[in-house]
Amino acid sequence: MASLRQRGNVWEARIRWRVDGVQQERRIPLDTTKENVADIRMVDINKYEPAIKRGKEISFPWNNDEGEVQIVHYNLESAMLDWHKSLITNRMASGSIEIYLQAIDNLIDVCGARYQVNDVKYQHIETLKSYLSHLADDTLNMRLRAINTFFVWLYDNEKVLRIPKIKKLPIGRKLPCYYSAEEFDLVQSHVDNELYRRAYILYRDTGLRLFEVFKSTISKTGLIISCGRTKNSYERTMELNEEQMSIVKDMRAWVKHRIENKDSTERCAVKHFSRVWSNTCKKLGLKKRKMHNLRHTFGVMAWLRTGDIYLVCKKMGHSSVTTTEIYTKFDLSELRKDFPIEACRLNGEGQVLRGSHESSYNYGKA
Repeated sequence: MASLRQRGNVWEARIRWRVDGVQQERRIPLDTTKENVADIRMVDINKYEPAIKRGKEISFPWNNDEGEVQIVHYNLESAMLDWHKSLITNRMASGSIEIYLQAIDNLIDVCGARYQVNDVKYQHIETLKSYLSHLADDTLNMRLRAINTFFVWLYDNEKVLRIPKIKKLPIGRKLPCYYSAEEFDLVQSHVDNELYRRAYILYRDTGLRLFEVFKSTISKTGLIISCGRTKNSYERTMELNEEQMSIVKDMRAWVKHRIENKDSTERCAVKHFSRVWSNTCKKLGLKKRKMHNLRHTFGVMAWLRTGDIYLVCKKMGHSSVTTTEIYTKFDLSELRKDFPIEACRLNGEGQVLRGSHESSYNYGKA
């Protein structure tokens, strides 16, 4: 039976129960400072207590204009709309929001838009995996992570009683995909636009993410990338030389021109740099086609030049060096073959790395 409690001057009902040995609790405001009114309202609370324990959302007479008890139907469609508003309020990057909502759209395809969020179970997630079996393992796991985040949000907002069990595919962590010096030069030779060629050099030599060139502040020494922009978890400064600063300004001017002439939205104009790179790689028959791999290329080149994982972590803006450690898993002799000019610059100076690698290599200064 629900208990009557006073919080401040206002009365509330508290319902407690256990699910699989875990205690659940629901507090329901009675919207009154008078104990005798609270006692009367507790009659409705106790009457609908079983439904509340089953996860039903109840609107009581003092909560609505109709003045009667109503069962609130909170379905996947309504939940997705509310979550979308929350993501925007919390300044989630637009690209991430798009990925998150796509995952919930997939869940709606399986369950239906009117399906109650409290009724989503493990078997629905397994059905979703079959429905998305055409996707790559990494992509499917990314959708499952988004759905898990969605249900954590629902649980935190007391919209669901429990988070359904979500098992991701058991895949190992893959090494970052990079372009060798030869592959990069090959793609560049098939890009006709000079601005685009300069842009790709900028991305390879700085490790900047696609939108960081545009979603940042230009300073005297480079770019200030604030926290919360793209995937940056803290504010960092990317130092740029004079030529790199010129490329950034030219890229911004080109995007601005496209917008002012109503040829494109800002997002589409920026994404066009990525599309041209991907399409060129496809024409050349390269299996790796993502422009984001230029960031990985920067990571392995920086590791090859410095052998300093903490410096590479700082340059890439990773929140933890654990994320950066993946760049140390490459065969160093292969890296030297893929980047012969970088290897030649070492000149026998620098730090010798030992340990988990089969051989020792001498690294020059950054």
